[in-house]
Amino acid sequence: MYKLLISLQYIFIGILIALCSIPVPAAGDNGDVPLDLQAKLFLTALTYDKNLEKRADALLNIGIVYFTDVPQSKKEAENFSNTLEEFKDKKISGRSFTTALLTYNGNGDLKKRLSKKRSM
Repeated sequence: MYKLLISLQYIFIGILIALCSIPVPAAGDNGDVPLDLQAKLFLTALTYDKNLEKRADALLNIGIVYFTDVPQSKKEAENFSNTLEEFKDKKISGRSFTTALLTYNGNGDLKKRLSKKRSM
């Protein structure tokens, strides 16, 4: 069950990355999607996973990955995490969620930490 939850986290992170890279065309706009809209889209997308109820525990863990080598990355991850926290009263397929910031530095540390959590 925990392996499925970890797999879901990777899917969620992929969705997050995809959502953050979608430009929104508008006159006079710099193309950035507002964080509150990104969070709403992200949480809405999760509700479309029809197997979520079967594969996930009562509490969903959403991991937000940032890159240690990119100074702006941590700030953006923190901002997105804080924005998701504003939607804590919302349920995803009847489940509450929590967020966690995860660092990625390319040396396999993230994989080790996730594997360690999986074995707990």
